Amino acid sequence: MAPRPYGGDDVQGRTWTEGRRARAAIGQVDIDTIGPPQDATAYRCGPLPFTRAIRGGPVRRGPPAQDIGSRVFGPGPASLLGEPGADSRRAPGREDRERSMNTTSAAIAAAVTFVWLGMVLAISFLEAPLKFRAPGVTIPIGLGIGRLVFRALNAVEALLAAVVVAAVAVGQPPLSVGVPTAVTALLLITQLAVIRPALNRRSERVLAGENPPRSRTHLVYVALEVAKVAALLTLGVSAFAV
Repeated sequence: MAPRPYGGDDVQGRTWTEGRRARAAIGQVDIDTIGPPQDATAYRCGPLPFTRAIRGGPVRRGPPAQDIGSRVFGPGPASLLGEPGADSRRAPGREDRERSMNTTSAAIAAAVTFVWLGMVLAISFLEAPLKFRAPGVTIPIGLGIGRLVFRALNAVEALLAAVVVAAVAVGQPPLSVGVPTAVTALLLITQLAVIRPALNRRSERVLAGENPPRSRTHLVYVALEVAKVAALLTLGVSAFAV
């Protein structure tokens, strides 16, 4: 406890331990034995259960709520303390950069990401190659089916991407979630804005009866699709683990 914020010559320290230690009390922290003055600044650091357990003491003993700061070490944002001013004394540090993501946002991001991943795997890596093996399916017919299927897939992907980005944006994500989200969105934008139009132009020529030269654009699309699967898997696991 310190009558002036964050220290000074009149800072008083108290220590509690589980075992015997010189100049330390044994057992849990007992705020009531300190007797802080009215102008004291209280500061709590530790896991969320610990800070919750001792939050009533400083309020009872005098310091107003806005002078009681906290930093939570471990899962759960300090805002869960449920007190005015709970975050008012936090200084930026490693704990802030690695803070836990909002659980609701993380759950939405993880669920939508795995749905998206399943659709990509089912259509791009199963339906797309297998349809050409069906009896009677010629290249023009397969291209026509593929255009319809991938047009629908890309539309749904854009919607799912918007949901994931929104959930991550409002959820205060750590880097382990934010980076794969950005990578996945960038890959999808590249596919839709650059690769897909080129593929559509070539398929239109084939459907019109032309015989255009071989193109490797579809290989680029497949490579981006593989990268997108990896990014989605990373994002889903990271969001689920938050």
